[in-house]
Amino acid sequence: MDVTPHFTDEFKNAIAASREHAIRLGNNFIGPEHIVLGLISVGDGTAYGRLNALTDVRSLSEKIGVEMQGRTITVPEPPPGVDIEEGAVVMSDDAEAVITETMVSATEAAITGEHVLATMLRINNSGRSLLNSAGITSETFGQG
Repeated sequence: MDVTPHFTDEFKNAIAASREHAIRLGNNFIGPEHIVLGLISVGDGTAYGRLNALTDVRSLSEKIGVEMQGRTITVPEPPPGVDIEEGAVVMSDDAEAVITETMVSATEAAITGEHVLATMLRINNSGRSLLNSAGITSETFGQG
């Protein structure tokens, strides 16, 4: 039986929170760093528990805030006929790659924030660098 993977409410809430963090930090994009902030701010679930077991999540949040404050990316022009609101927040290529790879490699129907973090640590992206600098690696996360 083929099951189509879907994101849990926990992860959907984290994505909504990541958008709010991006806006608060003056960013015009959601990157993997914002997804980490969103997972921390949701404050429950397996992803938060794993992060909290491996690092001081408050310090990690502060570090992300300092590093991301005011950063922007060049947003490509939308296709003809597609309007993007002024001040819109878009997904970065890194964030899209993490989410897409998580869906492609999903072995369970429900994809949690923990799955997304595991993918973030496995593939090359700005979130992996950030987590690695906090001492969180694919190996330590897998043992947590």
